[in-house]
Formats: sequence, C-alpha cells, structure tokens
Amino acid sequence: MPGLSPMLTAEKTQQKELMQSNLAEVDVDSEVLKNYLPKRKPPVADFAQRYAKDPQCKRATTKQLERVVETDVTSTLLNAVFGALQRAVCKSRENPISRKGRE
Repeated sequence: MPGLSPMLTAEKTQQKELMQSNLAEVDVDSEVLKNYLPKRKPPVADFAQRYAKDPQCKRATTKQLERVVETDVTSTLLNAVFGALQRAVCKSRENPISRKGRE
C-alpha cells in the first residue's frame, strides 16, 4: 500500500486476514433456511390502517413524514411504506400537513 508506513500496512494486512478468517461460505437452500431462520410472527399491521385508527401514531407519523417529504420527497415514491403513509396523510383532511399545498 503506497504512502502508508510499514507498521500501518502490516496492521491493515492483519485486519484483512482476521476478517477473512471470520468469514464462511455455506450453500444455502430452503431446508437450511427452515432450520436456521426463525418463523415470522404475524405480519406487522398495515401502517396506513394504523395511522387511520391511532391518534398517537397519526401525530408521530405526520411529524416524521413531513421531515421525509422536506428532505427527499422521492423516497415516498420509491418506498412502499412511505408511499402508503403519504397517501393516508393526504387523504386525512383534518391533518395540517395535508392542507399545506392547498392554502
């Protein structure tokens, strides 16, 4: 590694060797997955439905979604959860964030 001191180069090499020794390659098939992965619990409730039913969730969702939209609105297009939440918030007429563009 050009530009590095011999001690630093030796340390980097040692770290790389340690990392390589910690890796294992294993062929994985559905039987291996059944044996080693835990079964999924019941699916998480649809966030948009939870938003509609839970006032505390509605406040938290609105606050966070407003940040997401202000930061990178395209993430609501690319992420199914954000997209569903954005649609639910926009449908909610009493929500201040849904009125922002109409005022």
